[in-house]
Amino acid sequence: MDRRQFLRRSLTAAGSAAIVGKVAWPAPSLALPRVGGVYSPDPCRYSIRGLQQDCSNSGGMALGNPVFAPQGDNYRIRLHWKALSIDVPTPYNALGGMTFRGGDDQNYYYLVFFLDHVGIARINNNVGTEVATAPRPVDISHHARFTLLMQRNRFLLKDNAVSGSPVILDWTDDLNVAPYGNHVDHWTRGGVKGRWEFAIGRPLGVPSAVPKRQAMQIARAPRGIPVARHRVRGR
Repeated sequence: MDRRQFLRRSLTAAGSAAIVGKVAWPAPSLALPRVGGVYSPDPCRYSIRGLQQDCSNSGGMALGNPVFAPQGDNYRIRLHWKALSIDVPTPYNALGGMTFRGGDDQNYYYLVFFLDHVGIARINNNVGTEVATAPRPVDISHHARFTLLMQRNRFLLKDNAVSGSPVILDWTDDLNVAPYGNHVDHWTRGGVKGRWEFAIGRPLGVPSAVPKRQAMQIARAPRGIPVARHRVRGR
């Protein structure tokens, strides 16, 4: 199985469709409007700390913890994820990652951690493709400590484990498949025990106006997703 095939399988089993605090397969249309509280679509700050995800015996299922946190043109997420144990360490096995700009279940992005590199995957009309990569080990000894910058359809990844936090990924989506998102999802794949030391997101500058149609789509928080202005702490 090549890396693209494994990535597709990993993305199918992980992240944006996992249910908060439970191991689950993707639920269709998790990010679409549904009955629940109505929240502002304006980009806002969120944070999680000390969130442990133990998928050692999950039967291959990933564990994701999404947070309702709209992102717009200019948004930043600082994160620190570490692997505590890995079942089968191969370069094709995605270890964990983060869904961002998730506004519907067809178009969004993933930041993915592998043993030998990190990558960004674009999901366009429900088809996932790894679109940008950078060589960077992520394992028990090398933590995923990054800053993700979203500047309209340009995405930059800084390596905070290196002095000066150099940019290691700089990619622009010419399709701009997901200009806005209503949630961020933090996940660890099946067979891996991981811990999110923290993830902190915040808008930078003045939030851009959200088109009315898009605002209506992302105004409702999916059930089971905590509101971003509250911290989510692991047990």
